[in-house]
Amino acid sequence: MKLIWHIITKDARRLWPLVLLWSVLFSLHRFAEWQVDHATTAENAEALARLKFIEILTFVVQLLTAYIFAATLVLEDSPIGTSTFWPTRPIAGVRLLVAKVLAAVLWFGVLAVLLSLPWWKVGDAFETDLVLRVTALLCGQTLLVLTSILVASFAGSLEKFLGWSIGLVLAQFALGLSAG
Repeated sequence: MKLIWHIITKDARRLWPLVLLWSVLFSLHRFAEWQVDHATTAENAEALARLKFIEILTFVVQLLTAYIFAATLVLEDSPIGTSTFWPTRPIAGVRLLVAKVLAAVLWFGVLAVLLSLPWWKVGDAFETDLVLRVTALLCGQTLLVLTSILVASFAGSLEKFLGWSIGLVLAQFALGLSAG
């Protein structure tokens, strides 16, 4: 277990700018969401439309950032290839996987909930539907991060990861068109 925590702290030291960037983008989205929720319909319709656009934009940007950040977390110690960070001490694949998944849970699960709590408290969601909101947030984050980790595990490099991700999105789009 000590080696797993060592890998997590190594990733935290090396990837702290990405953690900070994602945290800021996530908080900006929560702020924009709060602004839209508390805007009155009597306000200017154009201003409300701009607020909704900003909310959607911050949502998409923070999702893309989280997707790439989760892949970077895996690609730091790529499970495939010959360039490994740990050349002197081999690490079992299961230990490496547990370390990366635990880091993803801490950053995209625990940190996401902690960053959301103040906005939910201000928005009166604390007393009513907190469990539902936490569950929805964690389910969405889990789907996004697990997809990113899976694609990155087979890619081996950021360029291949982006190519496979674009291919995955296009395949889903084509499947949706054919099913529709």
